[in-house]
Amino acid sequence: MEACQGTQTTFAEAIVLVARGTCDFQVKIQNAMAQGAGGVIIMDNADDTAAFGIALQQTFDIPVTTVTKATGEKILSLLGGQTNVQVSASSGLSLVDNPTGGQISSFSSYGPSYTMDIKPEVMAPGGSIFSTLAQADGLYGTMSGTSMATPFIAGCIALLMEAGVERNPEYIKQLLMSTADQVSANHGTELATVAHQGAGLVNVVKALNAMHQVSPSKLALLDPAKGGFADDKVTKEITVTNRGSASVTYDLTAVSALSVTSFNATQHMTTPVFGGQGPQVQLNPAQVTVDAGQSVKVNVEITQPSAATQANLVYSGFVQGKVSGQTEVAWSIPLMGLNSDYSSLPFFTPTEAPNPGVYSLTTKKPVTANNVETFSMANRNFPVFSMQVQFPISSWEWYVAEEASPDQVFLTIESGAAFVRDFVGKSQPAMYAWTGVGTDQNGVNITAPDGNYMFVLSYTTPLGDPAKSEDKLSWKSPVFAVKRG
Repeated sequence: MEACQGTQTTFAEAIVLVARGTCDFQVKIQNAMAQGAGGVIIMDNADDTAAFGIALQQTFDIPVTTVTKATGEKILSLLGGQTNVQVSASSGLSLVDNPTGGQISSFSSYGPSYTMDIKPEVMAPGGSIFSTLAQADGLYGTMSGTSMATPFIAGCIALLMEAGVERNPEYIKQLLMSTADQVSANHGTELATVAHQGAGLVNVVKALNAMHQVSPSKLALLDPAKGGFADDKVTKEITVTNRGSASVTYDLTAVSALSVTSFNATQHMTTPVFGGQGPQVQLNPAQVTVDAGQSVKVNVEITQPSAATQANLVYSGFVQGKVSGQTEVAWSIPLMGLNSDYSSLPFFTPTEAPNPGVYSLTTKKPVTANNVETFSMANRNFPVFSMQVQFPISSWEWYVAEEASPDQVFLTIESGAAFVRDFVGKSQPAMYAWTGVGTDQNGVNITAPDGNYMFVLSYTTPLGDPAKSEDKLSWKSPVFAVKRG
C-alpha cells in the first residue's frame, strides 16, 4: 500500500509493507498505526541495491524499517494470495556490504554555485553511516546526508590541529582539498565531474603527512562578466610551496573528469546529461623542484571544449603532482569551467505560459496586455505574481507601481538578498498573491487604494553587482485594476 491516505482496512497488529514516495514517511507510519499496524516496512521506489535510511521527527510505538525495492517486491511475491508470511531475523547486529560504497551518493548535490564557483569543494562519507545516532534500548542507528559528512570534516580538522597544523582556516581548507582522493563517476569510467565531487574525497592521513601547499586550491575558470570564457584558451597560475625540510621534485600531470551539461537545445535547464569533450591542459613546466621553504610557480593553460560541438558544457579536471619516481598522487587541485557565455543564457525558464507573469488566483489564467483585468481584492480575487528562474537571483525586489508612474516604487511587497531555486531539473514556479498591502517608501505598511497598477520585478544578474546600475534588470507586468466592491 502507499499509505498516504487513510484506509478502512484494519491491520490487527500485522506488519504493513508500504511503498516510498508521494508523501512523508511520518504520514505513512501514522496512517498505518491508526489502523492498528504492529510494524511498518517501507520499500524503496528506486532500483538501489542498498537499503535507505530515514530521519523521523518523532518516535513511534511500533518498529519501522526500510528495505530495497527488490526485497519489497520479493515480500509481495511471497505473499501472493496468502494473508500471512513468516519472517525470521537474528537479534544481533551484522555487517552488510554497501554495494555503492566509495561512490558519490545519488542524493548528493551538484554544483557549480550560481556564480560558477567550484561547489562543493571537498567530499566526506555521508551515505548510510552507522554512528552515534541514539536509538531505543541503548542502540545506535544509521543516517545519511550532510548530518554525517559535516562532523566527519570537523573531526578531520580537529585531528590536523591536534597534530600542530597551522590554525589558519584557508590553509586547512587548501590542505584538505589538495590531498583529497579523486572518485570515479557513477556514470561510466571517468572521474566524476568536479561539479559533483569538488576536489574529491577527504583523506586526512595524506593531509597529516603532507609537506606541500598549493595555492589557489581550485581553478574556477570564471570570466567576471560573462561566466564562461569566450576565448578558447585561458592561462592560470598556481604556486607550489615546500613546507618540509628537504628539497622535493614533483612530476605534474593533468587529467580530465566527466563533462556534463544541464541545458538542452532550446537552452532550457534539464536534468544533467553526462558526456562530451574534456579540457586540454598544458603545464609549464611539467616538472618542478622545490627547495625546502621555497615556492615555484606553474602556468596552467586550459583549452576548453569546442562550443560548436557541444555548447553550455561544464568541463572539469585536475592538476596533479606526484613526487618524482612515485606513483601516488601527492597533491591535486580541481579545475572547472563553462564553454559558453553564462550571462547570455535565459534567466527565466522558457515556458509556454508567461514567465514572469501575472495570474488571477481565481481563474488561474494569465493577465495579458490586451485588456485591463479587474480584481476586487476579496474572496480570493487577487492578482498573483509568478516567476520560474533557471538561476538563483543574487538580489531582487518585487514591488507595485502605478500605471501613471511605472518607473517609481509605489509599494514594496517582497525583497531579499537572494532567491534560490530548486535543484537542477526540478525548478518550480514561485507564486505570490497580492492582497493589496505593501510597504511605502517610509517603511509603513499601507493598503493600496483603487486604481490601475503593475507589478515590477527588479533583480540583479547572477554575476552582477547590485551597486552597479548596468547590472540591474527589471520586468514590468501588464496593467491590472484594483476596484473594491
